Amino acid sequence: MISAYNITDVKSLSRLETAKTLKKEGFIGADQPLIDLEQESVLYHPGWVMRVLLFIVGLVAISGLLGLWVVLFEDLLDQAWEFFLIGSGVLGLVLHEMVLVRGLKHYKSGLTEVSLYNFISLIGMGMAGLLDHYAAAAALAIAVVCAAASLRYRDGLLAAAALLALEAALFNMLFDAGGAAQVFISFASMGLFGLVYALAQYLDKRDGLMDWQPLIDVMEAISMGLVYLSVNYLVVRELSVSMLNLDIQPGEDIALAAVFYGLTILLPLVFLVHGLFRRNRISLWVGMGCAAASVYTFYMYFWVGYGEITLTVSGAAVLLLAVYALNRLKTPVKGVTRQLLITANLDVMTIEGIVISQTAGGLSSGDQPLFKGGDFGGGGASGQY
Repeated sequence: MISAYNITDVKSLSRLETAKTLKKEGFIGADQPLIDLEQESVLYHPGWVMRVLLFIVGLVAISGLLGLWVVLFEDLLDQAWEFFLIGSGVLGLVLHEMVLVRGLKHYKSGLTEVSLYNFISLIGMGMAGLLDHYAAAAALAIAVVCAAASLRYRDGLLAAAALLALEAALFNMLFDAGGAAQVFISFASMGLFGLVYALAQYLDKRDGLMDWQPLIDVMEAISMGLVYLSVNYLVVRELSVSMLNLDIQPGEDIALAAVFYGLTILLPLVFLVHGLFRRNRISLWVGMGCAAASVYTFYMYFWVGYGEITLTVSGAAVLLLAVYALNRLKTPVKGVTRQLLITANLDVMTIEGIVISQTAGGLSSGDQPLFKGGDFGGGGASGQY
């Protein structure tokens, strides 16, 4: 079993959270459906205020316990501190799963996050110490640990950390290779995370993976962001100066500058167009963020001080894009629309009936058909199927 949590318990919690939202919005009038769902759900998942408080309390408590743990075994720190950190992290994860996950049934409670992140950090620091002279291998090992933990504990932040560590592994591997390999770091990174994005799209279309949708969404968003940052002109130029010791004199530029200029402009447009045509919310958000980064990039290197012209051109471009987007998003598809969906106009009794039927295990009509014919007067009027 990949996940440490029972899938049935997670689904029960999801139904409860959905019902609470519907109750808050006025879709559900009766309290009984929520009471039944609360009795069915066994996982502890408090509101965000309590999660923040538990995170803070857990951080203080775990910091104190780790300090005491270090004092007890301080002799090991002088000899094999890397193995001590890795062993402590593994032991902590075992206790995390036995006590919080299986014992107390905590699910993203704030306490689970602070515990998980602390122990994964210990393992990561130990691996970084063991592979001190092999940065690429250390980053790859951390990526594997974070990816495994994200699947095991259904954590999106660890999935993002795994992808960032994978980027660090690729960068260090090509950077250490030197020579021509350093020139192709940007394009290699773009290709790698293009493949990760394609994998996320493939998984998104597979049946039976709805329970992992949050992690797939993280894969999609982070991979798109890394594809853009890999070829963003500002990022490439500054890394070339700081990491490759490239000396750029006035009037000079980096190699293949025109390519990076073009990709800095083109990729945000591709993301936005893809989001509009495919009604992909993640592409829209990432596209808007990349567009803002592109504006800042060209502001840094091509700002000539004509504020009125810049504002006029930028405003016209944004206005044209907004008009096109509003026209494209007239009708809702996959939850993306420009329309304001007014909940008061929807059938409250129908939604409440759905929640009650889900709680009671579905509708039942015995041996008789639930609905009969409607040859001339509506459903059931004729007494036929």
